[in-house]
Amino acid sequence: MRETDENYESEYESTRRPRSRGAVVVMAVLALGIIGIIIWTMVMKKTTYTSWEAVSRTENIPNALCMETDGGYLLYNSDGAEGHDRDGHVIWKISYDLTSPIAAAGGDFAAFADRGANTVHVTDGSGSNNVINVSEKIADLCVSGQGNTAIRTDGGDYDHIYIYDFSGNMLIDIKTEVRKSGFPIAMALSNDGHKLVTSYLQAGQTQAAWVTFYNFGDVGQSYSDKIVGSYSFEDSLIPDVRFLGNDRVLISDDKLSVLYKFREVPEEIKRFTGEGVTASVTGREGYFAIAKKQNDGVCKITIYNNNGQETASVETGIVYDTMNVEGGELILTGGDSCVIYRKNGKEKFRSRLGGTISLIIPSGADAAYTVVEEGATEVIKLKTGEDAVTE
Repeated sequence: MRETDENYESEYESTRRPRSRGAVVVMAVLALGIIGIIIWTMVMKKTTYTSWEAVSRTENIPNALCMETDGGYLLYNSDGAEGHDRDGHVIWKISYDLTSPIAAAGGDFAAFADRGANTVHVTDGSGSNNVINVSEKIADLCVSGQGNTAIRTDGGDYDHIYIYDFSGNMLIDIKTEVRKSGFPIAMALSNDGHKLVTSYLQAGQTQAAWVTFYNFGDVGQSYSDKIVGSYSFEDSLIPDVRFLGNDRVLISDDKLSVLYKFREVPEEIKRFTGEGVTASVTGREGYFAIAKKQNDGVCKITIYNNNGQETASVETGIVYDTMNVEGGELILTGGDSCVIYRKNGKEKFRSRLGGTISLIIPSGADAAYTVVEEGATEVIKLKTGEDAVTE
């Protein structure tokens, strides 16, 4: 019996060892693969791209204006609008007849109107075209990610902010008197459509901007006029108010920016002061940037996360027209030129692209970007070339 057991154990060991060796080989291959991926990622994070090639090119609709959206961008003119994904593909189209359209976007929704007219066209990203009519002259628009549309109208002595749902039902009517509240400057609607922030300018012996926070949810019901916070800023204009996600708000002028947490009532997180301009915010990616001009003509651009913590800074003498923050990357454009900085502030790419640039956003592919220019849109692939530089 012992001999049989010994034979069995010997056979068992002989069959087990190859499997063990096979498992070791598999684990070693996996480990090497992971190490390779880590090394490749580290190298790519340090690579400076020196050239580019066009992967695709499509003609834009005539005389198109451009606006970035959560999933890509809009192209619109007086005859209609198109929604595009990040690779430049058309995902919806609508037609309308407007003279000089203004636009707003949130989530999959977008709205279009003529400033001074009475009709708003709203689409849900599938090509639908709902129409909202108001009696006063339209002055401004904003749209939530749920399809609610805020319409600010100019009525002379009185102004209104109407909020409609996607079906065209009026949900809110905020009426203000110019003599008491001042002149409306800016407004922003939260992604869920339950919160609104407005900026008004009061001109008297001293100029002051009033920023007001509305909550249309359960908490706001216990506040007068659903106003859960209101703040005065002397000698300020505050022409820019925006949501970063659903519960962060950034207000700005050329000397001041204030970041708020706004879940139910506003709470100040951080105040940024000094000569400068808040040039770009993107709540989708959780970052925003503030540019401050230095005395020597150099501009310092600092990137922050939505908690107001600095993540990177760049000093540049580049004259730029637009600045955008995408996934923590900083993208500067001016004329036909662009510069892209990484999350760590290191330069990733610098080049002239040949056409006047309206917008650059990352495409779905690695090291690829969609470039919207006057007349056409290109998807470009960044290349290192023979002169690639690593830091």
